[in-house]
Amino acid sequence: EEPLTHTYFTDSLPTDYTIQLVTTNECGIDTAEYTITVLPNTVTAFFNTNVITGCEPLEVEFTDFSDGGDVIAYDFGDDNFTNNPNPTHTFTSDGLYTVMQTVNNGCSFDTTEIQIEVFPSPDPAFTTDLPNVCQSQPIQFLNETEDVNNVNWAFGDANTSNLTNPIHTYETGGTYPVTIEVTSNFNECIATLTQDVTVFSAPVADYVIDSQVGCSPFEVNFNNTTADGQFYQWDFGDNETASIPNPTHTFFNTTADPVTYDVTLIAQNLHLCAD
Repeated sequence: EEPLTHTYFTDSLPTDYTIQLVTTNECGIDTAEYTITVLPNTVTAFFNTNVITGCEPLEVEFTDFSDGGDVIAYDFGDDNFTNNPNPTHTFTSDGLYTVMQTVNNGCSFDTTEIQIEVFPSPDPAFTTDLPNVCQSQPIQFLNETEDVNNVNWAFGDANTSNLTNPIHTYETGGTYPVTIEVTSNFNECIATLTQDVTVFSAPVADYVIDSQVGCSPFEVNFNNTTADGQFYQWDFGDNETASIPNPTHTFFNTTADPVTYDVTLIAQNLHLCAD
């Protein structure tokens, strides 16, 4: 014969059950008895949370109010478990989670559950319109986040903006942590993203000459004293140019009056930042 399985119940008091087994064959009959005692369930599962809805990642604090249990366990519904009676758990993905508490004292057990709903947060993203950013050069930040209604920027140099695609200028070179904060159109969930933006310093263009006044033809040697420059463009103000670091140029005056030439030097570095 297959073993029999039977469930016994009791109320608030222990209850004795007498099990009787009667067997017969052609020779006679025999009876066997066995008494079992069913104890009342003395544990009650109960817990509460500080929140039951929120945006991912959602941190939830669980507080145990169960009674009579020696072992208290939680199944968070996301393949995570704990025996901590008062845990804090973070749900990292959106969804509907059934959290179950199990209470056990070695004889009795009880369970109860609460549902936690986690809303999806937006996925912030942004780029810039320039591959290289130079100091004192306007740069446009492009918000690439979908389905958001509020956008806030912190540029890492104490300046901020609430425009969707702001333009910002860094006055000095360096690496700046730029943060975008966006709010979802669907559930008002907020998410942030921080990315470093490297701003390259510009060279400081400068030069000296041996003399500023002379007679035509007036040959002038230009001594380039630019700091951090790599490429140079000279405009001598007489429709003549040069692209070497230290040019020599001859100025002419075919008139009877003095002529003044404005000489311009544009210096660039390897990042094409100019001054």
